[in-house]
Amino acid sequence: NPGTNTQIVGGEVTHSNSNARTWTVDWTAPSSGAGDVTFLLAVNFANGNGGASGDSWGTDSWTISEFTSSTPSLGLNQPGSQRNSVFTHSVFELNSGSPTIILDNGTRVSFSSGTGGGQPVYTNDDVVSLAGNCALLDNYSLRCTGPNNYGQLGLGSFSQSNGTVDFGNHQPAAISNGNNHNCAILTDGLVKCWGRNNLGQLGDGSNSNRNAPVSVNLGTNTTAVAISAGTDYTCAITNSGAIKCWGFNGYGNLGDGTTNDSNIPIEVNHSTGMRAVAISTPGFGVCALFENGSIYCWGHSYTSSTLDGAVTDGSVHIDIPTGRTVEAIDGISSHMCAILDNGSINCWGVNTYGQWGDGTCSSVIASSGCTGENSNTPVYTSLSSGRTAIAISAGTDSTCAILDDYSVQCWGRQAGEFNGTTDDLLTPHTMDFTSGTDIAYSDQDMDGDGLLPEIKEYILQSKIG
Repeated sequence: NPGTNTQIVGGEVTHSNSNARTWTVDWTAPSSGAGDVTFLLAVNFANGNGGASGDSWGTDSWTISEFTSSTPSLGLNQPGSQRNSVFTHSVFELNSGSPTIILDNGTRVSFSSGTGGGQPVYTNDDVVSLAGNCALLDNYSLRCTGPNNYGQLGLGSFSQSNGTVDFGNHQPAAISNGNNHNCAILTDGLVKCWGRNNLGQLGDGSNSNRNAPVSVNLGTNTTAVAISAGTDYTCAITNSGAIKCWGFNGYGNLGDGTTNDSNIPIEVNHSTGMRAVAISTPGFGVCALFENGSIYCWGHSYTSSTLDGAVTDGSVHIDIPTGRTVEAIDGISSHMCAILDNGSINCWGVNTYGQWGDGTCSSVIASSGCTGENSNTPVYTSLSSGRTAIAISAGTDSTCAILDDYSVQCWGRQAGEFNGTTDDLLTPHTMDFTSGTDIAYSDQDMDGDGLLPEIKEYILQSKIG
């Protein structure tokens, strides 16, 4: 079904107007038969000189399997749930307290706290993505609300407590929240940040707090495809797959071989020789998922097994179980978690409140009953028998996951949000949530050009060379 500016020629879809910048087509599977469908994309990069000289072609393909009622499977770096991966929504977020889930109608779901808590609370809204106190709405505007003493709401004021962030002629495609600053990737791939800037965490070359978005210079022909704002520092994955960080560097978390802070982006010396596909900034460390499904970290010792200090020998490989690869990572405080290719979960780092979910905990308080120790070696989370994970969100002292039956399980520290008590949960607890099939898993076509971000990123790389 060809859309506007589209035609079918010889069984192939192409544009019908050479001046059109966008075009779309809908394809509906036959009502009978079985199998997979493969879509092939070919793009001609014309330089506008009126001839073929200097033009080039880019190609890509992707295969969609026939829908069945079997276990859903999310591929490596799947957009739609995971924060800090390639141009992804965050529709499943756990910072501290209750997890928040976004449904496909824009509704926000959180869970009540206190004695008898753990009950779902549905709030009608038009949200498509979350990042702390900011929410991307279905009209592609960014609404922020809450404390604003450092200008972290980006409203052009240090006193206004809610409003819409002004990005000029572009829209936000991905958002990440630090402790008192926020950063966004815009639809043109450029980065803007705002809020506290005492250690250069905004990356604009200054150390002045900013109450409105300021531009971050990643370099010539360099754009961002993923971003993670941490504790007074920020890291981004560029269109070349490199990682650049800026801000606080006291634990070597910028990965440049020093402990000197930087108010401009500097390239991380992770020494893997691979492209990064997802980034996470837990505590004062950084962990990245690379194209072969491996994880490397640097910075704070709890989340990486490096000593605190300058990264002089590249990054440290995280030893996930033999034969496994990683599909998703998350971490915002002092522990990290990863979904492996078989749907299991590994966690490591601090485990004071049972945030690993393996039945153990670590604490120096004798009355806690904890006998374990914090560790940099990943351990398996004890998910319900036969269940696998399709989304993960690591909070300050707890962790939550969406499972393959669309249930939600949480474990670690709580104030009643999980099971209505204040007990630390050392193994996963199934939340009172029955709307899992309505979670807003979706790719983003932020600029309406009919191309999903991962396809556009391929095209961008081809243009740059």
